[in-house]
Amino acid sequence: MSRRRRHNHSPLYLRKLNSGPRHTISASALSFFKMEKQQLDNRQQPGGAKKALEAVKQWLSRLSFRTGVIVLSLCVPCYIFSFAQMALPISAKAKGILWVVFFGLAKTFQYGGLTILGVEGWKRLKARFKRQ
Repeated sequence: MSRRRRHNHSPLYLRKLNSGPRHTISASALSFFKMEKQQLDNRQQPGGAKKALEAVKQWLSRLSFRTGVIVLSLCVPCYIFSFAQMALPISAKAKGILWVVFFGLAKTFQYGGLTILGVEGWKRLKARFKRQ
C-alpha cells in the first residue's frame, strides 16, 4: 500500500497551487486566507486593534436593515432581565453577576444593532415610528 503525502496547506502553498493552469482555488478560500493574513498583519503592526475594530464595523454595516432591527430589538429583553432579576430570591453576588451579564448583553445588542443600521437605517426606523 502506498501512502499519500500530506500537503502543507499554508497560504504560500495555496498561492503556488493557484499560479499554475492545472490547479485552482475557490474564491471564498482565497478571500479567507487574505483575511487571515490581514488579521496577522494587524496584530503585528502598532494600531492593529483599531484596524481590526474598523474591519468588524465594516462587516456589520454590510448586514441588512432587517438584521439590524432584530439585533437592536434584542436589547429590550436583556434590559428587562437585567433589572427584573433583582426581584429573585437569590444572593446579592448572584444578582450582581446576572446584572453584569444581561446589562452587558443589552449594551452589546444595542451598539451592534446601531452599527448595523447606520445613520440612514436609524433615520428610516425613526420615520416608521413617527408614522405609527
